[in-house]
Amino acid sequence: MSQAMEMYMKPLARILTGLVLATAAAGLGSYGWADGVGGSGIVASFRSVVIDGVHYQTDNAIIRLNGRQALESDLKVGYHVRYRADGDTLEAWSMDYYDTLAGTLEAVTVVDEDMQILELEVLGQRVRTDAVTWIHGADIDSLAAGMPVAISAEWLPDGILLASAVDVTARPEQVLSGRIDSVEGDRLSIGGVTIDASSAGSAPNGEALKVGEWVHALGEYDGSPQSPGALTATRLVRQADGDVSDLPGTIQGVLSNDAGIWKIRDHALLLDEALSAGLVAGRRVTVTGALRPSGEFQVSELRMEGDERFRVDGAIEAVHGDGTAITVGGVTVQLDERTTLRDDRDGYRWLSPDTLGTHDAVSLVVERIDGVLRARKVRRDAELRQILRAIIEEFRWWDVPKLLQQRQAGVFGAREAFYNGEAIATWKLRFRMKAGDRMTLRYDDDGEVVRAEVFADDYDDDGDREDDREDDDEREDEE
Repeated sequence: MSQAMEMYMKPLARILTGLVLATAAAGLGSYGWADGVGGSGIVASFRSVVIDGVHYQTDNAIIRLNGRQALESDLKVGYHVRYRADGDTLEAWSMDYYDTLAGTLEAVTVVDEDMQILELEVLGQRVRTDAVTWIHGADIDSLAAGMPVAISAEWLPDGILLASAVDVTARPEQVLSGRIDSVEGDRLSIGGVTIDASSAGSAPNGEALKVGEWVHALGEYDGSPQSPGALTATRLVRQADGDVSDLPGTIQGVLSNDAGIWKIRDHALLLDEALSAGLVAGRRVTVTGALRPSGEFQVSELRMEGDERFRVDGAIEAVHGDGTAITVGGVTVQLDERTTLRDDRDGYRWLSPDTLGTHDAVSLVVERIDGVLRARKVRRDAELRQILRAIIEEFRWWDVPKLLQQRQAGVFGAREAFYNGEAIATWKLRFRMKAGDRMTLRYDDDGEVVRAEVFADDYDDDGDREDDREDDDEREDEE
């Protein structure tokens, strides 16, 4: 089919599919396909749409954003979507995305620029980004209070939201999605924010909302950074899963525990005592099993993810196999279906491993799982400067420190040196740092180390000791 013909046929196919779905919904009250599968996951790339390593064809899919008809181009990597698809062909029937938060950015605090860790405030909620959060429409240093943002995130056990995507874009409505904390008549609360549902009704589909239920509230928020407010809802949408068979799959996310029930995002985990032993709320895990139509996930295998994340920027020196691994700065990392890839040079083009080549300048977020280095995130950009950030694995004062895969770091030739945020003579690093400390090396265009930064293993990147941070936390709790 020609590109011109395809341009006209895709919208027509969507319209026809929409008529079929509307007819089916009107006659049956649900889609009712016997061979359907359904689930949710984070968009990793676009070759139609790839979720959790599975490639779904979306040519005829109904795509909705915050409940309204949308295009595939409206979805972004990092969005947490729910989908319905044919169980055999993986032809998607529908993909639905709701923002977790959509509103005005009230405050921005940069915690760690290199690892893209920010603290944001939106609709009175605290939002944290990390090294694998995708930021669309802005750079980390250009995010500022007053910008409109749409955020896809998961609720952490401490009530903070961890973002998988931050999109600088204006929505026609402000959005707050999450579990209901309380319900009193037409007023409910999510994350401590009052939702006035008198215009939307507190009984979507004729059934009253209950505490613990997951809903999307859309409307107008009247709060400010100085005065937390309420959201006057024009629409309330409950999360629903039905008329689909169990879907084998894998889910990644942060563990939370709600009254003894382990959860990832809005999925309750069904697991036996052996798998639940030793679980810790707040830790990132990968679970394998089957997603039930109710939205519960029957777990057959659970793996606790490591906390170690590193950054490697530089030119690709070698591509191994069919793109399953690359070497950057002497460090070889694996790529798999969970790796997200993006090209920042020409309008956020999404890549696949086979489009990477030697000499490409890339920025990698690397994590160690079961002793193997895997790239969680790959960004290709010709303007990148070489950076290596990792934990010192081995060091003796008379030798050079060794980092990832025993790479020898040329730290003692650096032009500038810092230890726990304090500028010191480079030669003094030899007598202060030790194995377990975190090191960041910044290079010039000739590959020479311009700046070496080392933080002791009991310090954070603001130069605070762990015991000092604990004291600060205790004082905040008392206040």
